[in-house]
Amino acid sequence: MKIPALVIAQLLLSSAPSPGRELSEARLLAPLHNQSAVDGCSWSASSRGVGKGYIFLAEYDQSKILMNIGGVDTDLRLISSRGNLSRLGSVATDVYRSQAGTVVYATYRTTWRCPVGQESCEVTRFDATYEVTTGSRRQVVHGTGAVGC
Repeated sequence: MKIPALVIAQLLLSSAPSPGRELSEARLLAPLHNQSAVDGCSWSASSRGVGKGYIFLAEYDQSKILMNIGGVDTDLRLISSRGNLSRLGSVATDVYRSQAGTVVYATYRTTWRCPVGQESCEVTRFDATYEVTTGSRRQVVHGTGAVGC
């Protein structure tokens, strides 16, 4: 899905803090309450710094995306996507937004791919960084995850 840059900029700026307000570091993320909200082919990520369990779950096509933000399992919508995880070390960046205006910048870097010739293998592993901003509160979390079936 391609979204014009102007639309993305307007969406992101509308959630930015007003001039003179600094973003404060906050603990916004927690493990999802419903750890099995998405099953089958999917994206999943966890972070030891946040706690035990998944902090990010999404359908493989990202039609359903969830993170626990502020203690609530929150639906997110994919706003933009750039790059891919097709090679070891490749980077993909996604921007998500909740209905309430929370913005999540996600960066994924491929750390493992299926060996060539293993047709039954359908998983890619990655390192992830999530930068979550809601109002004047912000949290950056590093984790690991996988996408596949």
